[in-house]
Amino acid sequence: MGDPKNPSPQGSRAFEIISFEVQGEEQASNFEEIKVTFQNNGTVIASSPNQEWPGTWNVGQMDGVQKLFLNFPDAPPLINALAGIWTVVSLDLNNPQFINDAGDTLQIIPTGETAMFLALQAFNTSLVDSLWVVEEFVFQDNDVTSTFENVIFDFKPNGTVTAQRFGQQKTGQWLSQVDEDGISLTFQFNPPPAALAALNRT
Repeated sequence: MGDPKNPSPQGSRAFEIISFEVQGEEQASNFEEIKVTFQNNGTVIASSPNQEWPGTWNVGQMDGVQKLFLNFPDAPPLINALAGIWTVVSLDLNNPQFINDAGDTLQIIPTGETAMFLALQAFNTSLVDSLWVVEEFVFQDNDVTSTFENVIFDFKPNGTVTAQRFGQQKTGQWLSQVDEDGISLTFQFNPPPAALAALNRT
């Protein structure tokens, strides 16, 4: 998203709505042609192919909790449904996520990246639905596959990963994300045992 404290109107980023759940009902399909552009000067513009609805936005603290404040003063009900005070769940620029006091949830992604976002979701689902072993690993031009013999990796939805071998285990963190090369997977074991040191990277 933009930076509302930066007065430059040239800085902006456009998003599309990938999920908008209201009272337990998914509403994202109603916004298929809508994009929301956050500008650094605090202006936000919701737009369809033939119309725009300007508003204001800001990210700040309320009662010690980070909030997104959205306002569309002259917008129709569809766009105005996005307005209000949202608790920030994540400000990851690839997938900002918010929730309001009613329990409604909002997820947005950069415009044009729906296919990659869905691919990332499918990748994450496959990770946490199975146990994994290393079939081949070349590190600094050396084949180190044998180092991981009998090591089983168990990825959890909370971002932890457990490496198990012969009843012993080591727990670390994992993170998948979209970058210029596609989808990357980062491991972090602190401190890594010798057998897992090569995995402590993206």
